[in-house]
Amino acid sequence: MFDDPFFDAGEMPFFFRLIPALVIIFFVVFIGLLLYRLIKNATSPKEIVLATLIDKNAATRWNGETSSTDYMLTFEDAHGKRIALDVNRKIYSQLIVGDSGRLTYQGSWFKDFERVG
Repeated sequence: MFDDPFFDAGEMPFFFRLIPALVIIFFVVFIGLLLYRLIKNATSPKEIVLATLIDKNAATRWNGETSSTDYMLTFEDAHGKRIALDVNRKIYSQLIVGDSGRLTYQGSWFKDFERVG
């Protein structure tokens, strides 16, 4: 019917099969990593420690005409362990560097911070 050098006896060229396979593999790996992080956090013990807020970080990403901002707080416990947690804008705006109190977290999930003293 057509004399097309890319098609041989009705078979699709290799790259027409490779690209969809790579896209599927990417999504499977991406979903797998999300599930791994979810399961890891959900099975982690809830920890309550006395900690001090030592840093606040807000990173804004632009995507065309829209933007989104990620908020992160870094705490340090009494033993010098640093704990970096993503939080929402409301929590981020309520705390200031130097605040000390009881930090509750589970894995990388922020649960609560209660000022003490």
